Amino acid sequence: MTCERTCMSNGKITYQVFTERDGSGFEVAFTALICTLVLQTPRIGPLSEQIANLSVLGLILIALIRFMTNSSDFRSGDSVFSLSQVAIEAITIGSILYILTSIIEISNMPDYIVYACTLAFPIVLLAAHEWILRDFLIFCAAFGHDICTWAENMGEKSEYPVLFKYLNNIFADIVEHCMSLSNAEIPPRLSVLEQYKSDIQSPSPRGSLKLFIPTLLTLVGMLIIPAAALFLLLGTNITQIAIALFVVVYLRLLVRFWYVAYGLIDLQSSKRSLPQLLVELTFYAVLFLFLFN
Repeated sequence: MTCERTCMSNGKITYQVFTERDGSGFEVAFTALICTLVLQTPRIGPLSEQIANLSVLGLILIALIRFMTNSSDFRSGDSVFSLSQVAIEAITIGSILYILTSIIEISNMPDYIVYACTLAFPIVLLAAHEWILRDFLIFCAAFGHDICTWAENMGEKSEYPVLFKYLNNIFADIVEHCMSLSNAEIPPRLSVLEQYKSDIQSPSPRGSLKLFIPTLLTLVGMLIIPAAALFLLLGTNITQIAIALFVVVYLRLLVRFWYVAYGLIDLQSSKRSLPQLLVELTFYAVLFLFLFN
């Protein structure tokens, strides 16, 4: 439902979603999980053996440095966390891509099944995270609310207020949809999001689950059908490039979210410029295609 709403906060509540915490425990546990999965993944050849060993060594070393820095009282860890964040994210995403492509290589499945499973993998992973922890949709809602606030403020100053009013309504609907799908308990610091939940007709967990499952299936279907069309019309190479871009975008989003939500880096210091983002995504896509082939 599209309607005009008044945003009740002048500050960015996106930065209030995750409060201060000690994230070293998460990073140690997550590193141990990724390293275990990499070591248990079947090796395709000598090169994959070297990649696996270097990935495990790099992850353990960086996680150890970050853990020790966090425990030290003799220096600020901000610079160490910021500098090592790119490396630990890159190795983590590369390791997940290595695991995924190795499983694909030994599965001997038809191409169309491989493409469908590859597309579904990051979405199912994200859905599982939301089902267990219930914080991703709240984060998206907070981000959408901040855009609403920005659009409302810009609309008051702009010569084209209708444009910003339209943008405000679009993101207000997105926030409302996130809140309708979420079963999370809203903490007092995010009470401003309750205004969006007031328009929801069926807020019960059962109703949200009934809405969540069709939404997930629809999203997966909307991705698999275009992938099949790309495969039939343009051939394997174009399809692989498109799928690689999609997978790395979702994996980077999810891994970055995990480190921001539970790790030693905060949202403000994890920001990347557009050129940095494009370089990262290109690197991950090329890595995926290299491992896939």
